[in-house]
This record gives sequence, C-alpha cells and structure tokens, in this order.
Amino acid sequence: MTGVDTIDAFHRGAFHLVQPKGRGHRAGMDAMLLAALVADARPVR
Repeated sequence: MTGVDTIDAFHRGAFHLVQPKGRGHRAGMDAMLLAALVADARPVR
C-alpha cells in the first residue's frame, strides 16, 4: 500500500481488496468474479 490506497470489503466482508484511491482501476463485478474463482478449502457459509 502506498498511503493513497483503500482497503475495501466485498461480499459481506468475505474478502478485501487494496485499491488505488481516485486513480487507476477500482474493483466492481470483475473483482467479484475473480475472487469467486480462487480455490479455498474452507466450507461456504
């Protein structure tokens, strides 16, 4: 993080993203789709 980034929670806090504040690409549905593809052995709640 550079100090001008934000940490944003998605999907009711199930995962967080560090994103640039006021510049560059910020997450939306693309981030949700990518996060859904990450393998995880924990059970889904």
